[in-house]
Amino acid sequence: MEKLKKDQWIIGGVILFAIAMIAFGLIKDKVEKDALDTAEIKFYNFPSNKLIDTNYFVLSGKIDDPSIKLDVELGKLLSYSNGNFKILIERKSEDAEGLLDINLSKGNAIRNIQKKFSVKFNRATKEYLAKLKIQELKKQKVEERAEFNRKVKDFGKKAGKIKTRHPEWSWEDCSNIADNKIWIGMDIEMLVYIRGRDFSRNVSNYGGGNQYQYCWMDYTPSCFYDNDGDGKIESYN
Repeated sequence: MEKLKKDQWIIGGVILFAIAMIAFGLIKDKVEKDALDTAEIKFYNFPSNKLIDTNYFVLSGKIDDPSIKLDVELGKLLSYSNGNFKILIERKSEDAEGLLDINLSKGNAIRNIQKKFSVKFNRATKEYLAKLKIQELKKQKVEERAEFNRKVKDFGKKAGKIKTRHPEWSWEDCSNIADNKIWIGMDIEMLVYIRGRDFSRNVSNYGGGNQYQYCWMDYTPSCFYDNDGDGKIESYN
């Protein structure tokens, strides 16, 4: 009998402990959820926010509960310490404003909020941004010219002249055109560049759509065929 009572006390204790743990977990979850629901986030205005270049700036702010974990979407969290955070954001307008998706978490509780930010840059900053933009454009042109010159060394000056007039053509195609090469799949306009516009153009249709024939009678091969109207040579004779 005494052993039975002892076993009942042990089972009862285990049950009470389990109930207490469940209650504690429920209370803990509620406390964490309440903390997220009442969390306040503040964004600082200029000059606390740092410009990176003409396209990006760092948005600074603070959350009132530093125990809450924070992450962002459509931005990059640069630092987060003691509730203070810095987020890298793309600047899409003269000033910077929009909605920031913020993910908060504490324990098992998770909350996603959208926080509006509006950062006004002063006149001096806007003038600085305009100068940066000009500098970036100049740098881009210098880099493009340097790359162009490297390609000219690889493909030749004549190919470079063709590329200048037709930037939509590849360097390989420009090199072939410079050597007066003809190949299946080349654009008709490339052939016109080589031979000129003194040609005859004939259109025929046998029920499957227009087919085109281009002929230069003073050259060999003379005639070229575009069978589906895509502007590319598919055969010649």
